[in-house]
This record gives sequence, structure tokens and C-alpha cells, in this order.
Amino acid sequence: LLPFVISSVTATTVSYLFLGNTVAFENDLTPFSIGNLPYYVLFGAICGYASLYFTRTTLWLEDKIKGINGTTRRWLISAGCLGLHIFIFRPLYGEGYEGMTALMHGQVADLFDNSLFFKFSGIEWVAIIYVTAIMFFKVIAMATTNASGGVGGTFAPSLFVGAFMGAIVALVCNA
Repeated sequence: LLPFVISSVTATTVSYLFLGNTVAFENDLTPFSIGNLPYYVLFGAICGYASLYFTRTTLWLEDKIKGINGTTRRWLISAGCLGLHIFIFRPLYGEGYEGMTALMHGQVADLFDNSLFFKFSGIEWVAIIYVTAIMFFKVIAMATTNASGGVGGTFAPSLFVGAFMGAIVALVCNA
């Protein structure tokens, strides 16, 4: 327990030094309500499967990409795959904090900006499919980047997948 306390105090101190009293992610979420407990249980179960997808897909894809002979060939295949994903799903570019913030503020239509699917941004079921596809392809983009020798990280993509999974559950339940 002591390492958690020390890391929490250290993180809070560093946050206050850099951000002051502001927070990294501002939200206007409703407070906890016992009536929402079934949704929390549903979300927890779905996140369990999402984490299984995240882990298994990452390990499998990294093994496949690392098995490609020749560094240049591996880079070209990975870069082509990653470039195609980013071209089709614009929110995959970068670490994804803009997309997570848009979802926390209920601005799903912002994810469609500069994408091939912009004209469908007002259709609810298309938004659900689009957000779901982004969530699934973020894992592939991360694993492709890491396996080819790039720095795609794991922590930020896991936050991304969790945030998008929460948005998917909320969108489906609200629909």
C-alpha cells in the first residue's frame, strides 16, 4: 500500500506544479447513482473482454510483424498499414487525448472531423460503429507501431481503448 500512497502524492504534487489547480481532463459527468449499478456491471464485463482483446491482439500481431524478414520490409509493411488506418480513421493519429476529451464531453461528431465519414456524423448507429471501429483499430495501430520498432506506447492506447469502450457502452445504452 505504501508505494501507492507515495506515487499518488508524487503525482498530485507534480500535477499541481505543472497544471496548478486545473485538471487534465475536465468533465461534467453525473455523480454516482446506485440505480446505474447494472450499467457499471455491464461496463465492467465488457471492459474485461476488451482487455482480453487488447492483450491477445497485441501479442499476436507483434509476433506476426516481428516474424517478417528484413527490417526495411517490416517497416514498409507496418508504415503502410498504419498510414492506411490513420487515413481511414483520423482519431487514430497521435496519442488520442483529443478524441477521449471529445467523448467525455459528448461531442462524438468531433471524431468525424477530417475523415472519410464526415457526412455520416449525424447518424447515431453510424457513430456507434465508427467509435467501435476506432477502438478496435487503435490496438492494431499500437501493436503495429511497437512491433516495427516505433514508439506507440501501451499506456496511452490502453486509456484510449477504455475511454472509447465507455463511450460505446454509453452510446448503445442511450440509443
